[in-house]
Amino acid sequence: MSRAALRRHTPALLVFLFLTLLSAYRIVASLATAVPGWEGDNLYYVRSLWWMKHALFALRISPLFDPTAYFPVGHQLARSELTAANTILALPITALWGPVVAYNIVLLLSFVATGFGTYLWVTTLTGRRASGLLAGTIAALLPLRFAHLPGHLPQVTTQWIPFALYAFELFLARRSARRAVAMGLFAALVVLGCWYYGFALALLFPPYVALRTWPVRHVWREAAWWRGLAIAVLAAVVLVVPFLVPMLHLQAGGEIRRSLADMEMWSLNVYDFFLPNPAHPLWGDAVSRWFAVDRGWWVERTVAIGYVASGLALAGLFLGRPRRGVLALVVIWLASYLIALGPTLHSGDAQVRFAVPARVAALGDRA
Repeated sequence: MSRAALRRHTPALLVFLFLTLLSAYRIVASLATAVPGWEGDNLYYVRSLWWMKHALFALRISPLFDPTAYFPVGHQLARSELTAANTILALPITALWGPVVAYNIVLLLSFVATGFGTYLWVTTLTGRRASGLLAGTIAALLPLRFAHLPGHLPQVTTQWIPFALYAFELFLARRSARRAVAMGLFAALVVLGCWYYGFALALLFPPYVALRTWPVRHVWREAAWWRGLAIAVLAAVVLVVPFLVPMLHLQAGGEIRRSLADMEMWSLNVYDFFLPNPAHPLWGDAVSRWFAVDRGWWVERTVAIGYVASGLALAGLFLGRPRRGVLALVVIWLASYLIALGPTLHSGDAQVRFAVPARVAALGDRA
């Protein structure tokens, strides 16, 4: 980013910093003494921050295996989220002030960076900083982010997604090797921040790129386009593979398993995206009386972006002037919605079942 661009965008960065301090002031107030949430995954990630520093600087061993955990067996950190994009990038903070401060600062920076990254991306798409500021505010303060704040550090690491999309827009505007490397770097950070988001990126980014470039598909005939994509993929692979290979080894040995039953358990109801979160001070209880909501899993099932954000999106879609990339965004949202519903349809936290003729049922059994 040039100095002129930096000066132009600094006020927006300060806005997101202010919003973060305002909305997460309790984290700031107890920066070195406590972490948000109840006892659970948050403590695991505090230890992960400590372990990354301890393994690299004190023991001088690979941080991917912890011989001190579950002694004498040890622990393969590839069994769970190492969230390397957080634990490695936070190393200077962990070394200076400890893992608690590092954990809290990583959380706070995720708000600022998610907002600022979305601002840059949307400003580039629309040419309007006001639109970018509004979109960045919505993204930074999503209910989903606050739902996962009590302990799911990887799920809070949303900032690299808009930065990857912003890097793609820069590459589309000028197809240079430098911008291709940046796109690959941010894509790798998405994966290394949260494997869930990595799977989502792998599924949804290619169709987004295809739809986004359809109006200017002449770029597909350019050698610079394909060369840049190859560079981006190579940059991402180089960064991700060292952390992916141990997981693949464990999976090959049957030590990591994910089944359709797991997907079924986390499937969303058809209406979950359109309801206020269960903790909403005004409508949470009222909505819960009309729609079944498993409050035991409210963290994982808080996915709606809110009625104000939804209303603005619909107004922009139907009332605004046609903009670049709108079709791509709509298609990606629909695809994301269908994927989140899981392998079978759910309503009322239960499968939606229909009676079918015996012949059809028999075909299903044979399949």
